[in-house]
Amino acid sequence: MTSTPVRIFDTALTLQAELDNYKSLYFTRAWYGVGDFNITMDMELLHSDELVRGRIVMIGNDPYKCGIITEVQKTIDERGERVVSASGFELRRIFSWRRVIPPTGTARWEATAAVETILKNLVYAQAGAGAATARRIPLLTMASDLGRGASYLISARYSGLDEEVEQAAWATNVGPRIYLDLTNKLFVFDIGIGVDRTVEQTINGRAIFSTDFDTLKTATVTESDIAYRNYALVGGQGVGAARTIVPVYSGAEPAGWARKEMWVDARDVSATADLTQRGNAKLAENAFQDYLEAEILPYSSIVYQTNYDIGDLCTLSALGKVVDARISEAQESWDESGYSIRLTFGKPYPEAQKIAARNDEELGAAMTATEQ
Repeated sequence: MTSTPVRIFDTALTLQAELDNYKSLYFTRAWYGVGDFNITMDMELLHSDELVRGRIVMIGNDPYKCGIITEVQKTIDERGERVVSASGFELRRIFSWRRVIPPTGTARWEATAAVETILKNLVYAQAGAGAATARRIPLLTMASDLGRGASYLISARYSGLDEEVEQAAWATNVGPRIYLDLTNKLFVFDIGIGVDRTVEQTINGRAIFSTDFDTLKTATVTESDIAYRNYALVGGQGVGAARTIVPVYSGAEPAGWARKEMWVDARDVSATADLTQRGNAKLAENAFQDYLEAEILPYSSIVYQTNYDIGDLCTLSALGKVVDARISEAQESWDESGYSIRLTFGKPYPEAQKIAARNDEELGAAMTATEQ
């Protein structure tokens, strides 16, 4: 079996074990959201007992392929074979443990700046050294703020820290992540920007996934407008007929069959000028119409993490479509059949369904609530 070692650490980043005798392993890295992983091995093998909830895993020597074990399952079959399966998520999952608490004396945690500045200040204040002592996640630090990414407006009050980080990522196309600094024993929060590797550009090396170039094994293209919206009605402050409502759209105003409206409740935004920015951010979350998944030939002319990576804009040619899209997820798998890699371009289809449902819930709540 083609395999790569898995290193197991405690939360102080002290190495506990190294595994290479597992039955199967997959690890998913996600650009916008949080990827997951699973390790399965025989319980009789050395170090199987080190697969413990709360342990940190790192795949190979890659500090960006790291996660936390959240579930351990042990089974025995009719033949008496005992197997342990440990599953979990990328380290950014720990942000789901924190809520956004506004500074003392204020109603909301508000800011407008480059998205990198917003996210690093937010994480620092809610889970890093800027948080109350009991709320700090030990060893969590922030990478240097370079002020990258588009301008972003945040106004949060007791929402999930993970939700705020992910919404900012979708709105601005950055990739938040936590990586391991084993030299200094730190968990480092940072963002990625991604590289344009599409066929038309000439600055960076191109990444083209196509059967014509022997880089594509299988592909699935789903055309769906379940979550797509292109016209936002953004509700600001005020009551009843006096409430500020701002329409937001890009280019010519969509009309007829092409018009797909959404409601954005932005009564938390105090400045009317900021309503347009909030509307654009919400439209960006719902901007994808094509959902693309592809299994890549793992040994071809372009190599994962060398010629392309998650967050990069690439060109996919399959099933009569040529699409430039960002790699949002990459799942690597190792088992008896060998090594494989599957890519998701744009928004994963189940995520699109969740966003559509959330939009409907927000609209219903906003329309039925009594304005006071």
